[in-house]
Amino acid sequence: MIEEKHEEAVRAAFRLVAGVSSESEKIASQILAHGQRLEGVKKNRSAREAQVFEEVMRESASDIIAYANGLEDAIRGFETNIPLITEGFSTRIAEIDTETPEGKEELATYIRELRGLAQTFADGKGKIAVMHGHFTVMRDKDYDPRLTQSAIVALRTIDRLFAAYEEFETFALSVLHAAGERS
Repeated sequence: MIEEKHEEAVRAAFRLVAGVSSESEKIASQILAHGQRLEGVKKNRSAREAQVFEEVMRESASDIIAYANGLEDAIRGFETNIPLITEGFSTRIAEIDTETPEGKEELATYIRELRGLAQTFADGKGKIAVMHGHFTVMRDKDYDPRLTQSAIVALRTIDRLFAAYEEFETFALSVLHAAGERS
């Protein structure tokens, strides 16, 4: 069986992906709410509209930076857990005696678990890709310097998160391929 530290790394990875997914949904909702507050604010603003615009830009930039900081925490978690997951799955799959019915069943179980984890990562990556698109528009439209800078920070962080996801995907594909050859 996989050691406890490897099992905990898998559980942690699921929690991290779920957290990233949840935070991405939360920031999307916050951005929508901020955008709705700006409805009716004209280019040539009254003093009240200027105040609303200022508040929305400040809050939006703050929310985006908080989102990027949360992603940084997730990245650190992935950097810790992905090597443990890699070690655990790679080692155990290589050790399984596929000549026995028990070994074949155990290998099939590991393959299912790894596919499930890979699918969870893929689903999370899709949500992050949507947010990447939103932040790219914010950066490129240059609505407000604070919003532009926070979007740049978020984009850099998302790119790092994509790299962690891709590292995991590469590992998962190689282990699934090796496991497939053994089954």
